[in-house]
Parts: sequence; structure tokens; C-alpha cells
Amino acid sequence: MTYLRSERDIETALLLSSGLSEEEEFDSDTEFSSASAQESEHDTCSDQDISDSETEYTTVTNDNFLTGKDRVTKWSTSEPRRNVRTPVHNIVSQAAGFKGNKNDINSLLDCFDIIFDENICHIIVNSTNIKLAEKAQNYSRERDAKPTDESEIRCLIGLLFYLGANKSGRQNLKDMWDQDGLGVEIFRASMNYQRFKLLLQCLRFDDIRDRENRRKTDKLAPIRKVFEMFIRKFEQLYNIGEFATVDKQLVPFRDRCSFRQYLPNKPAKYGIKIFALVDATVYYTQKMEVYLGIQPDGPFRVDNSPKEVVKRIVSPILGTGRNITVDNWFMSVPLLEDLLLRKLTIVGTIRKNKAELPLEIVFVKNRDEYSSIFLFRKNMTLMSYIPKKKKNVLMISSMHSDISIDPTTGEKKKPEMISFYNSTKGGVDTVDEMCATYSVARNTRRWPMVVFYHLMNTLGINAFVIFRNLHPEIKTNRRTFLREIAKGLTKPFIAQRSTQKILPKEFRKTLEKYGEPSISEPQEKRRRGSGRCVICPRAKDIKTKLFCEICERNMCASHMLKVCSECLENIKK
Repeated sequence: MTYLRSERDIETALLLSSGLSEEEEFDSDTEFSSASAQESEHDTCSDQDISDSETEYTTVTNDNFLTGKDRVTKWSTSEPRRNVRTPVHNIVSQAAGFKGNKNDINSLLDCFDIIFDENICHIIVNSTNIKLAEKAQNYSRERDAKPTDESEIRCLIGLLFYLGANKSGRQNLKDMWDQDGLGVEIFRASMNYQRFKLLLQCLRFDDIRDRENRRKTDKLAPIRKVFEMFIRKFEQLYNIGEFATVDKQLVPFRDRCSFRQYLPNKPAKYGIKIFALVDATVYYTQKMEVYLGIQPDGPFRVDNSPKEVVKRIVSPILGTGRNITVDNWFMSVPLLEDLLLRKLTIVGTIRKNKAELPLEIVFVKNRDEYSSIFLFRKNMTLMSYIPKKKKNVLMISSMHSDISIDPTTGEKKKPEMISFYNSTKGGVDTVDEMCATYSVARNTRRWPMVVFYHLMNTLGINAFVIFRNLHPEIKTNRRTFLREIAKGLTKPFIAQRSTQKILPKEFRKTLEKYGEPSISEPQEKRRRGSGRCVICPRAKDIKTKLFCEICERNMCASHMLKVCSECLENIKK
């Protein structure tokens, strides 16, 4: 018996020494040059392989409880008595849905404007004008780099949404302005190609004159203020549903950036990592945080351990009784206990090297396929499932408190906990797919633009969720919604542009069908003076003050018909 106990002590020490500690589990925060990338250790595979050395261990499960590898945490092998009442931490205290003023939403464009408000637009306009003033020195004509305004910036964003809705985000921009019949007329109506290209080059989100000072304490300085304003809007306008997902996004980017990440399991491999809190049902993104590695000393330096990341991301829903689904990079027993104190439950896979897990549930020699083991502590359940030989799925939940098998899984006998996890774990991944489907992103070498494009993609999804929440009776798809948003953003600027006398008259008439109805000349400005009859031969030189009410051309009485005002209105219609 002494020999067996010593063998178990050796096995425990070996497992703990070979496993990663919590401090080693999160990404190393070293900075790198443009030629290298920081490799993330986010291996979140649920099925964990079991080595041969692990399967040689013999378990004894005669006791009513098992002890974790830390020799402190105890797990009961008996299922607790089921409560009739819903636990306090599972009672949702906030209704899901839009929480702003519904009277402010009267159109599709209002769903966009309520997020992208005047304050955000004003910062972008001022920051861009600073860069335009710097660029103007390279142009001989002042109008080639003239300052922009809010109407033009909104038009620029509208054109980006139009490109995204038509899946033309990576298409050559010159094709949009092609005049051989293959271009898109709304682009020529909005602005010329050179102006569009210049605005994208000069688009800024902060004052570049004092950026270097702010960068000493914050790597996100070039877009920090605009990013936080967007996130505040996301939090203020909508309550997510009962089930949410916390996961990481990788926004593709391969150029120079001090916090660029390498995630081999992601399709893009390289990019900017963003943690996100997403509704697992309607895919509304409520909070995001850019992973910046180790920040310089100052107010923006934060703890990047998985536990602290989750606590910051779920801050908008603390105390609301919602459930969070995470993968095994985030999950730990201390995190679960901490969230329970804040009235949040959590479900997720967990890594086998955690000190609180018993060896008996980690080593699975002689376990049958599709078999499950459940262990219990106060307000939490630990589960081990064998989907196939030498594969072990370890999950822990503070939402589930009993042994329940999903009957829809047939002979696989999957626990209900796994089915729930599979149904809610894909919230962030689905948002990534939706962003990629109608992405506004253009090729760029500036990482602040990459973050801005991602904000625009997320804004498009969130605005669509708000619209569907307020108007469930209107059946529309997201592509149509984004096209209407693009049309609404470009229309005022086109109307403004149509009044510029420098443009050819025929081109200004073309602008009228895209602009506001008010761009036509007012009634009081119609020509009412005398003029030559347009029908009589020019040699006769017939002058008349009469003119047609519809085409407004001068005509003599011999070519006019007497029509009553009522009939005239019908003709105009």
C-alpha cells in the first residue's frame, strides 16, 4: 500500500511538472519586429490526447469523493439532490433586446446613426483634416487636397459598405469608376477615384501631432479613443440574451505591428487578436478588447491572464444571471468560483493539467467509448467523456448540476453539457464568418485601418440585430440592409455635390436620381421671361413669354393646349 501511494505521488509530481502553470498558459508578451510574429498558445482542442504513460496508471474509486492533484480540492462522486427552484445565479435579471429610445429609430439608417454618432464622426473628420493639411503641401492645386467634412466621410463609409455588400472589398478600385459600362455609377456620382483614394490614405482617428507622447503609455493610441467610443455604444444600446460566448477573434494582418499574433489554428494565421463577448443566439457583439501584449507602465497596462481577460470582457453583464461559454484557454476553477460570486455561470472545456482535477478523471485506461464520468462540488460539475479511444473531453460547468445524457445523440450518449456547449460555443466564430461575408476591409499596411474596418463590420452586424429586434415584422436579409445603409450614407453628399456648377450639366442631372429629391431647382427659380419658341422655325424668330409647365421650354400659343389645373397635375404624376 505504501508503494502504491508513493507511485501516485510520483505520477502527480510528474504531471504537475510537465503541465503549464496558469502564468505560463497565456501568451508571452514579448515585442517583435515586422519580420516576426508572436506565437499564441491558444490550443483550444476539446479532445485531449492521452499518452501511453498516462494510461498505465491504475485508478481506485471506492471512496465517495476524489481529491485533485493539489491535494486540496475535493470532488464528490455522488449526484447532488436536484433543486426544484432555479438557483439564484441562473435567474436572468435583464431582458434581452434594444435598451435605447425606440422613438429614435424610424428607418434603417437610424440603426447605423445611433451607433456611429456625430461625436465619433467629428473626431474622424478633425483627425483626417490634420493629415490632409499635411498632404496638401504635395499638391499644386488647393482643391486636390481640400479639407473633408462629416457628409463626405459618411459618404466614404457608405461606399465601403456598398463594396462589402457586393463582396467587392478586395476588387480593384479602378473598376468601380470604369466609364466603359462596367463601372458602378454610384461611385462616380459620389466622388472621383483620386479623392476616394486620398481619403483612405489620410483617414485618421487621433491627432497625429501628439501621438508619439500617447504611444509611450499606450500601444493602441492611434485608435484608442474611437475604439472605446464604439464599445461604449455597443454596451449602452443592447442587452444580450441569456447565453453568451467569450472567445478570441483574429483580424487578418501581416504587416508591421508590435502586437501582431500568430494563431496556427485560425485560417488567416497572422493578425490582430481581439477578445469579444457575443450573444450566442443573435450574434450581437457587446464588448471587445484588443490584445496588446505587455503595455508600457501607465493607466493602460492590464493583466493578460485568462481569468482577468474574462472578468474584463464580461463586465457589462455582471450580476445579471447569464451564462458564459468559453474554451479551455480561458477556463479554470478559480474563474468559475469568481464568476459565481458575481451571479454569472460558465460552461467550457478545461485542460487536464489544472491542479484542481483528480488524476482518476484525467487518466482513462480501460474506459469504454462513449462513457462518461461526473464529479461534483458545490455549484459546479466536472465531466469526462470518451468520444473515441485515447481521447478525453474534459468539461466543467457551474450551470449544470446533475447527470443528464442528451437522448438525441443516440449510441454516442453525449452528456447534456456537451450538447449545450456545442450549441453556444460558436458565437464569436459565427460573427467572424459574418464579418468576412460582407467585409468592408480594403488592403492596407496600417493596422489602425484594420481595426477600423473590423469595427465597421461589427457595427453592420449590430445595427442589423437592433433593426430586427425593433421590427421583427419586416423581413429583410443583411445584404439588403447594408445596401440601404450605403445608399442612405451617400445620398446627402451626392445631393450636395449636384449643386456644384463646376460639374457638367448632364452629369448633375445624373446625380439627381441618387441624391435627395430636394436637389431639383425650386419653383420660384424657374425661367418666366420671354424667349424664342422652340418649335417655330428659327427664321421666324417668334418671341413669347409662354412656356410649358412640364419641360419649362418657351412656346408660342399656336403650339400650346388649354388644360385645366387638375388634369395638369395628373399629367405631371
